[in-house]
Amino acid sequence: MKKIALSLLAALIIFSGAALAQENVADLKIDQLPVVAKAGGPLQFSFSAGNRLGPECAASISYWVEAGGERFSKGKDSVFLGQGAVEKSDASLLLPSSLDGIYDFFVEMQCNDANVLANKTIEVKRFVPVLPFVENLGIDAGGEGKQLEFSYILQSNSEEAVPIHVQERIVQNDQIIWQNNQNIPIAEGTEIKRLGPILPLGNYKLIVDATNEGETAMIEREFSVQQAVAAEPELPLVPGLALAGVAFFLLASLYILLNSAALRKALGRQKVLLAGKSQGHERAKSGLCIVESGSKGVLEEHALAGLLDEAKVRGKQRLLAMQFALLTPVEQTVRGFIAGNGKGQSTCETDVSIMIANNTDMNWSDVVVLAEIPDFVAESAAGIETEAGVRYAKDSSVARFLLPKIGAMQSWQIAYTVPKIVSQAEANSIPLPAVIGYKEGKRLVVTQVRVEKQPSAEERTSTMVEMIAQKEEAGHAAKKEKKKKKT
Repeated sequence: MKKIALSLLAALIIFSGAALAQENVADLKIDQLPVVAKAGGPLQFSFSAGNRLGPECAASISYWVEAGGERFSKGKDSVFLGQGAVEKSDASLLLPSSLDGIYDFFVEMQCNDANVLANKTIEVKRFVPVLPFVENLGIDAGGEGKQLEFSYILQSNSEEAVPIHVQERIVQNDQIIWQNNQNIPIAEGTEIKRLGPILPLGNYKLIVDATNEGETAMIEREFSVQQAVAAEPELPLVPGLALAGVAFFLLASLYILLNSAALRKALGRQKVLLAGKSQGHERAKSGLCIVESGSKGVLEEHALAGLLDEAKVRGKQRLLAMQFALLTPVEQTVRGFIAGNGKGQSTCETDVSIMIANNTDMNWSDVVVLAEIPDFVAESAAGIETEAGVRYAKDSSVARFLLPKIGAMQSWQIAYTVPKIVSQAEANSIPLPAVIGYKEGKRLVVTQVRVEKQPSAEERTSTMVEMIAQKEEAGHAAKKEKKKKKT
């Protein structure tokens, strides 16, 4: 009997060991998972699956995002696990674009009869793209021989300033005859006013495109440039003939002036003067304005990159310069004049003014401005002068200005004069300058001023009556005193 009992015990132990050997002890762990994921994009994560004990298995892996018992996205994978093996895997899951909030992320593994579940929480945010919007396009063609003026409102759904790429085109018969490209930082809404070219008679179409990260808005409007109709002069015959003679004399003088080779040669030898002007002071100019062009905003990225290359701005300083330039708009105006010098002579010159506005509540110091001065504007740097306190240097075709300070809610104007008149196409082609750096100083503090309350009309009248009564009473008292002395 003893031998039989021992045999049964040994068989039971062998059977129990064989049965135990068929069961798996598995491990599952989420290694990497982003804290915040973007809705509509791939969720990248990694996990570790292990088979500590038991036979080998082709483990089935499932993963999903869940909230309130509802599964929003599912994925599957498989991993072969030998006994004692641990495998690490990378996987991804495409999240629906409708998710927004806190969710549970689950990974489940089944290895033979073993089932293991791991989970972590994750935040999914729905990122709203910046949507540009263009409206209220207004056009003033001005008639034959006049510069086109137009304006529009550029909006976005972003509370922060976002650089929006703007392209302005004038089209005639499906051919682009004028265009302008630039990046304009826009937060919510900004009105853009622009000066275009002088167009010949005809019908045109103005198209404005605004683009940000694939989102585009467009507005267009047709317009025509018509011949100006002169009003009939209500003048007697003799004054009318005199006025016509004066006009003919002026036109003849202008023709001789513009075609005088000796004068052009003399003007070409004159020096280019460059002067800084603060607080937005505009230089007074009198004379006949022939060319006028204006632009406002920031340089396009490729044009800004070319300007920084020309100025040899590289490395970390280049990245900071691009950030400053794309967020700091500037305004530039080009005007060409023919004016008299008071001695019976006429001069030709082109003025270029650059306006930099500090619309923040922080004072700026050491403001660095880069401006490309084309060869047709200033052939030589000789004779360039600046206002006291403004440092200036010119390398190649790029001028570098260092302004000492632009106070909060103030502006600074840089202006230079060229002793010749450039063409309209040349005036339109002068690129915008770029603000590539400044230091923020103290915040603007508005001191409180105590204002004394002014007396009302009734109070002033009452006070005046009392004064008159007191004066009359004093007069009566003086008379009584005088009578007593006589007595």
